Amino acid sequence: MALFIVFATIPAFAQSFYEARFQSGVIDFNRAAYARAVDELRIAAFGRVDDIPAYETAEIYLTVTNDKLDRVEDSRLAALKVTQAEQIKPSYATLVLPPDVRTAFEHLLPVLLTREQLANVPAFARFADKAPSVPAGTPTPSRRPLPTVPTPTKKPNVAVTVKKNDDNVQTPQPALDYGRLALERVAAGDEAGARRYADLAFAADDTNPNAHAALAQIGHAHGAWNEVAEHYAVVRTRRRLTDDESAAYLIALVNIGRVADAAGVRHILPASVLDRPDVREALQTIDPKPAPQPVAPVPAPKPPQPAPVQPTHVQPTVQPATVQPAPVQPAPVPANVAPSPVPPSTAEPVTAQISNAERMVGTGNIVGARSELRRIALMPDLQRGERQALARALSQTALYAESSAQYRKTYPLKAGEESHMFYEAVNRYELGDYALARQLITRAMPALPQTPAILAYRDRIMAQQ
Repeated sequence: MALFIVFATIPAFAQSFYEARFQSGVIDFNRAAYARAVDELRIAAFGRVDDIPAYETAEIYLTVTNDKLDRVEDSRLAALKVTQAEQIKPSYATLVLPPDVRTAFEHLLPVLLTREQLANVPAFARFADKAPSVPAGTPTPSRRPLPTVPTPTKKPNVAVTVKKNDDNVQTPQPALDYGRLALERVAAGDEAGARRYADLAFAADDTNPNAHAALAQIGHAHGAWNEVAEHYAVVRTRRRLTDDESAAYLIALVNIGRVADAAGVRHILPASVLDRPDVREALQTIDPKPAPQPVAPVPAPKPPQPAPVQPTHVQPTVQPATVQPAPVQPAPVPANVAPSPVPPSTAEPVTAQISNAERMVGTGNIVGARSELRRIALMPDLQRGERQALARALSQTALYAESSAQYRKTYPLKAGEESHMFYEAVNRYELGDYALARQLITRAMPALPQTPAILAYRDRIMAQQ
């Protein structure tokens, strides 16, 4: 049961990370950046193996994209994967595809696959008559026309060469600034679109200032002050904050109790920011209040002395009443002064902090999870189990190098730690160390659940030579 819980976070991570790769691949496909699109779509298809319709969609795009690059064998393999997935769960008829992509894919099917391969799949059986009946795997030559070589002239000293095919030379397309697109989506009121573009930006650079600024603006609109402080803290490492951003950042620090940080930021802000009403209101909660001045005690008046009277008889002695001192009231504590926050490292165990970061992954907050995990990684004297849990969570957020660095501190991995062998195998595969990745996955597989995600990574790792 425990092992099942360990891998329950893989689909949640795939839903955010792999979906972002797919969207990026489609964008590159639409702007004819086919080589980049293939890389993005291949990763997306790999992460969508649990969802047959989504997997088929990615492989269909790969079929068409590889054909654009004249990668015949790669195109054939992608088309074959679609037919195999269709045999498991028929989904092609209900896929939402652009008409031109569907038409191009169906045109390629009888060219790439054999009659037998198509006839066995009901959705594609109608194309079987157009396909040749040849053994599967027979090499297919490129379908691009060969260049026409003109007959050399008989005139001396004249070299005749093949005309350059300049028409097919593609001008490099500038990379899209997904962070800027995220800011534009926020300005248009499309928060969901802004988050999608931010995820695409983070896939290439998890410190993209525009993407972080966009998410900070969304957090500010909803009063999510922790997110505002977190994202603007990243932005200010890349560029100077604007007056609006500085004001939001300072207010966020005050509202989450980071008084010392707020005081430090306050000293470097211009008067144009400090004079804002919302900033002044926030600063009033942390400005020291004047101490109450002690009131000098007023001496009690002495009772008047009666005139001496000659006693004719003995008067009873009257004792003066004892004056009780007034009770001392404690100094009042201002209601708007929050208690000093307890640092997270002392407020809860390390394992609980890691679990909180993993929950962020499950909700799609990859940036927040990365920031939290990197903070935990700086803690001294982590125990073996804590370090391995940290490494696993880092791998789930695609910080493969940092995850592997934590795992290496616990080498050698022992029997009973097969789940960590799997994550370290993923790390080594993504970092290009295929030999160690194969060793680790081979040791781990007998003890792992045979889920589609795990099997897909196993096949991908073992296919590397």
